Amino acid sequence: MSFEMEMEEYHEDMDFKKKQKITTTISTHNNVDYLKLAVKSVRQNAYYKDMPIVVHAENCTDGTDEWLEENNFGLFDWKMDRATADKIDAGKAPWWSRDLTGGEKGCTLSHWQIWMENEENTEPIMILEDDALFDKDLELKRDIAIDTLESMGKDWDVLYLGRVALDKSREDRLTKSIVIPKFSYCTYAYCVSPKGINKLLQYDVQKAIIPADEFLSSTYIAHPRIDVSLKYPPSLLVYALDPVIVKQRTKEEVGSDTGLPEERK
Repeated sequence: MSFEMEMEEYHEDMDFKKKQKITTTISTHNNVDYLKLAVKSVRQNAYYKDMPIVVHAENCTDGTDEWLEENNFGLFDWKMDRATADKIDAGKAPWWSRDLTGGEKGCTLSHWQIWMENEENTEPIMILEDDALFDKDLELKRDIAIDTLESMGKDWDVLYLGRVALDKSREDRLTKSIVIPKFSYCTYAYCVSPKGINKLLQYDVQKAIIPADEFLSSTYIAHPRIDVSLKYPPSLLVYALDPVIVKQRTKEEVGSDTGLPEERK
C-alpha cells in the first residue's frame, strides 16, 4: 500500500478534519525575507489553511516587526522593568519582568484554539489541562454549580472549577460553594458558556499573547498592569467553585515550561 493511500485511509478512519489543529511556531531574528518564505510555505502545505502561526521575533531591525504587525502576528510587550513591576506588585513582579516562555505562548494558544473550535457551540464547554486531578463526582458537582447559578438568575460566562486564588480574603461568597473571584492564577479547569466563548474570542488574544491565566483574570477584573488592563478590559461575568473540585498535579511530577527560570531548572 502506498503512503498516499495510507494517509487517505487515516484521514477517513480518524475523521481527521475534526481533529484539533496544531499551532506552528517560528523563531526569527532579522531574517524577514526567509520569514516570509517560511510563513508562505506553511500556509501552502498545511492541511489546515487557517492553522495558527506564532512568530517569535525580538528587537528586529530589518522590517520584521513591521511586517508581522501588518499581517496580524505579534506578542504583547510583556517584559517590564523589574523596578517598575515591583512598584505595581512586588509579588507578581518576577513574572512580569521576564520574557514569555514557549510554554506560556503555547498554553494561551491552545486555549484560544479550543474557544475557536467551539465558537458555534450552543452548550457550555469544560476545559481541562493535562495536569488536572479530579474524582468521579466532577461532572455532578459541576452541573449542580451551573444549575445553582442559573436558578438564582445569574448570568455567567466562566466558571472556575480549579484555580489558585491570590486575594481570597476579599472574595464575596455567593453560596456555600461558589464565590465571585478576584485575581486568579492557573487555567487548568474551567467551564465557559456559549456567550463567554464569543466574548473571549472578541479580545483576539492570539494577536497579542500574554499568559493564559493573566489574560483570563483580566477579562473579569482590572489587571494590576495598566498596559494589560487597557488592552484587555474586563467584560466577563465569572464565578468560581470554592473549595475547588479540580486540583493540579505538581510541576515536579509533570514538568512545566510556564514557571520562573529557577522553577524550570
